[in-house]
Amino acid sequence: MDLQKIRVDVKKSLNSLIGGVPEDEVDDDKYNMYPLQSVNVKTEIKK
Repeated sequence: MDLQKIRVDVKKSLNSLIGGVPEDEVDDDKYNMYPLQSVNVKTEIKK
C-alpha cells in the first residue's frame, strides 16, 4: 500500500466535498487548493 497515494486520494476527496469540485476534476498538483490544517483521518477497528 502506498500511503502517500492514499493521503493524496483522501485530500482530493475532502477537497471535492469542500470545494464542490467533482473528485476526478481535482488537479493532482493543486489538491491542496483548500488547505486542511488540522484534519486527521483515523480508522478504528471495532472489536
